[in-house]
Amino acid sequence: MRDIFYIRFWFMFLLVSLLSFRAFASVDLIEKNREPLTPVSVQLNWHHQFEFAGFYAAIQQGFYREAGLDVTLKDWQPGISSVEEVVNKRADFAVAYSSSVADFIHGKPIRLVFANFQTSPMVLLSKEPIYNLEQLSGKTVMDHGSVDVLALINQAKKLVNQPIKTVPSTGNLQDFVDGNVDLFSAYQTNEPFILRQLGVPFHLLDPKSFGVQSLGDVIVSHQETVQINRQMVKAFKKATAKGWEYAFQSPSSVVDFMVKNYSVKKSREALFGEASETAMFVVPDVGKVGDISPQKVAAAAKNAYQAGLVTESQYQNFIPEAFIFHPSTLNLTSEEIQYLHENPEIQIGNDSFWEPFEFVNSKGEFSGMAADYFSLMEKKLGIRFKHYHQKPWEDVMQAARDREAKILSCAVATPEREMFMNFTKPYLSFPLVLVAKKDVNFIENYDVLHGKTVAVPSGYWSEEWLRNNYPQIDLMPVATERDGLEAVLKGDAYAFSGNLASINFAIKRYGIDGLHIVGEGDARFELGIGVDNQDPLLFSIMTKALGSITPEERNAIYKKWIQLELVRKTDHSTLVAVSLGFLAVLSIFGWLLWLLQRQKRQQAFYINQVNELSMATYTNFLTGKVEWVSESFLRFTGCQREQLVGQSHFVLRHPEVDEQEYEHLYQRVVRGESVTHEARAKGCNGEDYWVELTASPKIEKGKVVGAWATRVDITDKKRLEEVATHDALTGLYNRHQFNEMFDPLIHQANRLNLKLSVLLFDIDYFKAINDRFGHQQGDKVLVEVAKATQKSFGRASDFIFRIGGEEFIVVTEFKTASVFENHLEKFQQVIRDLNLSNPGSQHKVVTVSVGALFIESFNHQINSSCLYSQLDQLMYAAKSSGRDELRLEVITDEKACPE
Repeated sequence: MRDIFYIRFWFMFLLVSLLSFRAFASVDLIEKNREPLTPVSVQLNWHHQFEFAGFYAAIQQGFYREAGLDVTLKDWQPGISSVEEVVNKRADFAVAYSSSVADFIHGKPIRLVFANFQTSPMVLLSKEPIYNLEQLSGKTVMDHGSVDVLALINQAKKLVNQPIKTVPSTGNLQDFVDGNVDLFSAYQTNEPFILRQLGVPFHLLDPKSFGVQSLGDVIVSHQETVQINRQMVKAFKKATAKGWEYAFQSPSSVVDFMVKNYSVKKSREALFGEASETAMFVVPDVGKVGDISPQKVAAAAKNAYQAGLVTESQYQNFIPEAFIFHPSTLNLTSEEIQYLHENPEIQIGNDSFWEPFEFVNSKGEFSGMAADYFSLMEKKLGIRFKHYHQKPWEDVMQAARDREAKILSCAVATPEREMFMNFTKPYLSFPLVLVAKKDVNFIENYDVLHGKTVAVPSGYWSEEWLRNNYPQIDLMPVATERDGLEAVLKGDAYAFSGNLASINFAIKRYGIDGLHIVGEGDARFELGIGVDNQDPLLFSIMTKALGSITPEERNAIYKKWIQLELVRKTDHSTLVAVSLGFLAVLSIFGWLLWLLQRQKRQQAFYINQVNELSMATYTNFLTGKVEWVSESFLRFTGCQREQLVGQSHFVLRHPEVDEQEYEHLYQRVVRGESVTHEARAKGCNGEDYWVELTASPKIEKGKVVGAWATRVDITDKKRLEEVATHDALTGLYNRHQFNEMFDPLIHQANRLNLKLSVLLFDIDYFKAINDRFGHQQGDKVLVEVAKATQKSFGRASDFIFRIGGEEFIVVTEFKTASVFENHLEKFQQVIRDLNLSNPGSQHKVVTVSVGALFIESFNHQINSSCLYSQLDQLMYAAKSSGRDELRLEVITDEKACPE
């Protein structure tokens, strides 16, 4: 038995040894065959702490190694500029402050890759509470060049009577503890915890309290790195985001790893305190960790301008998307990258009148399908394409021949054009079709048009094609598709030949009726991008940029502009006329007697008693005049009876109450409704008062003949409310009242199935008014804008709030998004028409930028926080587009606030 045991033992030993050998050999073989890791360096901008937890966690958990990266974190030392480390290619990535936007604007070859902090935790530590910026007079501020702090100091410089001194940061908090400086720039996530542990008293001065808001820590890289090594950059972003997610799930594990592997100067307790504060700055309200909002980048650029880091012209010409890394697959060469760096703006030759392909809209914006393609390519290339405004197509073509326009944005490659341009593959393709009156039968071939007059867009490829292939057709060149279609309707032309998409767009836009498609040519509009044939580098760039646009992006552009249903005609009977009959439905309503005769007598007695006690009036609707007033009402208003009786009922309306609002309430009573509402009025003694007014219709024989109005004095109550709920300067609702009312208004609209409309706007370049004319004039501008807003939104259902500084919100109702948009455009014109001087504006008068939402339908995801966030982004988009702009979005169940 013992022999059998030893035999079995040695057999198992040999078997395990053999398997172990094979396993080790396999691991060794895998390691030898694995792709080598790409070395990547990241320059930090501060001492090691939880602020960089995403990096530590991604290293600890192997997220970078899984992505094929070997990441090294480079320590920060005083005097090191993390951005310069990237610019000089001593680091692949760098953690930078939002002031890096100014570095980009000044031409530094960097791109924004990742947002560590969605909002800036930057604050100033102070030994005393700071309630207003005047208190910074004569103070010494230690800062490392944060754009938030610089913007705040720039605001304060206009208010202080002694200069503010700034000194470079040593990174040593002891300078603040020892009183070497009055204010010390710090992160809300970091230094406050340390000071509490030390028992050092302090106060926080938060730039966000004074309107300075932007991104916090961001990750930047060299423009060559993001162009040549896009896959590496994408992998780095993804692994870093995973690192942040793990860091918040297991902070203790990450803290242990930090302390063990890096020169951390903070205690474990301080690191945990920092970790608890960090999440609120890292995790975005919408989207994923690390996502970059162009609106927040635009806000950072605004701060840089206010801080004096960039000029107004540089700020106005800044394109946030150009700074942001976009993970497309361009694979540009170093020569192509250098070309883009040397040519940040390229002139394109575009058509200003060719809808829906490309046109210049009423706001001067390049619009249409081609414009959307070029907008995407702007973001991918990080440059600006400059379009022509209202320039005839013949002139555009001449500019291309003269090589002034380096690119034709949307054109057919004809032999004549190919003499001076190279063309990409077509990115849009539509057939050439014939349109005629509905009594014209289907045309099989263009040959049957010999001798007939056919309208055709002047100077376009279709004119050239028809002249070359059908010389017997009598062509009538026209300026636009609309002109051609109207020529057919008038009988000046037998048919119009043009692009199917343009014709469809024009018919729908201008409501043209009586025409249909009667034939199709044997050629198509194959639209590509033309590039100066003496510039092969640019042609290569544009080919790659066009090729990087995804099928999803292409489909989205197509669906946005083309809603087309084409039916091919094959005989005379394809067109079927369908007539719809409408039945008139008559609704007959019978009136019932309101009360028995006895009830009427009792009511009359009751009313007479109440009227005398409740400041009542009676208005005769047949004459529209006040017929009776109570003694109590005369005493209350200081009026004589003859001042009211026999006068129009409008005598009871306060002169500043909107006439439409008053008329709306009046008509409700005329229709037989009882109305109770709070009314503002003015007495004969000139004093304003407030009453709770109840208007009840008087009905005789089923007809409303007048109304009794009774009142309760609520003047004292309203004055107290005014103090608590209204802005002292403009008289509008204040920020506190907005916070109280916004959610209830949303719930009410949801409950009543209303289509809620909301807009957020602010006054463009308002700071320039204060700087040039002083704050007293700035206050006058705010008051005038508030009055104009009240006139534009003066209905009972409209609510206007001044939420701070030069920002306002209006909650209102409109039936459709188009009606709302129309009203907003008129409102912007009303503001311009005030002709209030503003030297900082390109218009030289006060204008407003508007972000607006039209809520078509509600669901459980919609809430005030979400809506305000979207409004804020839309308004910043409007400001980033050049000010005096409008950005409106429609919210439906399918496009609601994300959870």
